[in-house]
Amino acid sequence: MKPLELSQSFRSRVRIYPKTTRRKIGAALQQLEQDFGHPHAHRGLGIRRLTGNFFEIRVCLDLRLIFQNRAESVLFLMASSHDEIQRFLPRKMEKLFEYMDMEKLENSKLIHY
Repeated sequence: MKPLELSQSFRSRVRIYPKTTRRKIGAALQQLEQDFGHPHAHRGLGIRRLTGNFFEIRVCLDLRLIFQNRAESVLFLMASSHDEIQRFLPRKMEKLFEYMDMEKLENSKLIHY
């Protein structure tokens, strides 16, 4: 079981969702923390590899969470609608860091979930 880290931009984005959606996000994070790396256990999350060590999980019909599987932890980077993720995907994944303003991410404290 790897610890979860939540980037500042991820936390900021999650705060805009209603309480019921935030509960679903929390439940998905807990399930991922317990089951990631055990493919049959996490089938309900709809985990999909985007590229390299970047993945997405489906929280509900129109909400996806983007995370990076790192050696020491799982870092959540982005929470967004399915459509926004689909517009984002054609770009190279390196653009993810530009999109998120990587300097803020590097200078901010990561929250361990």
